[in-house]
Amino acid sequence: MSRKLLVALALPLLLASSVAWAQEAAATDETAAEPRQPMQWGVYLGFLPGGVVSRANFDYATPSKERDAKGLTPELDDIEEIGGIWAIALSKRTWFQVRAAVGQTAYFDTPNGRVDSLVYSIDLALMPRWEWGFYQLGIPFGFGWAQFDADGPLADGDVPGSNYTLPLKSAGAGTYFLGVYNGFKLGEKSALFLDLRYKNLHRTLNVTAVSLPTWEATFGFVRTF
Repeated sequence: MSRKLLVALALPLLLASSVAWAQEAAATDETAAEPRQPMQWGVYLGFLPGGVVSRANFDYATPSKERDAKGLTPELDDIEEIGGIWAIALSKRTWFQVRAAVGQTAYFDTPNGRVDSLVYSIDLALMPRWEWGFYQLGIPFGFGWAQFDADGPLADGDVPGSNYTLPLKSAGAGTYFLGVYNGFKLGEKSALFLDLRYKNLHRTLNVTAVSLPTWEATFGFVRTF
């Protein structure tokens, strides 16, 4: 093969290679400029059943002025909440999720009767997640904090098993949870979900508090960006 023919064949190959490398570099730059992990924003409504939150047993006078041997043990009413979600994909099948909510409830069976309360909560979760068509399955687990803000004290003093002058008030509760996330895709970027979690509220009162094991059901909408 002559030198001139070799040069004539080599030049188009070099030119084609240069164009291909340039296109690949441009594509790489465009890919690098895009967000590597998808994120989600969303809203939800939630419900948590209440239960006994104190080990104190307060004396109680019946209308006939006799003492009730059973007494009063403070309980927490059901919690209804509304919240927002932010999440980011850490990998193809693992998400990190933050949920913040505000809710309402009440303490009852207290010396001061029924005491209304607001609840402010935040949850941090890791969630392995899988997809089959339009269905998404996740296993969220993690911990959080729930701050109870009652309208007033539940008892003004003389709390059995505690300080005789310290009033019984609402407080903050550390939480931990494990659940099942069920997502139903409406399109490429949006989905409805139903999330069911076992949740433990470690403390909701300043004294004589006991942990409240309960469950949390949330229904909401998320959109991926």
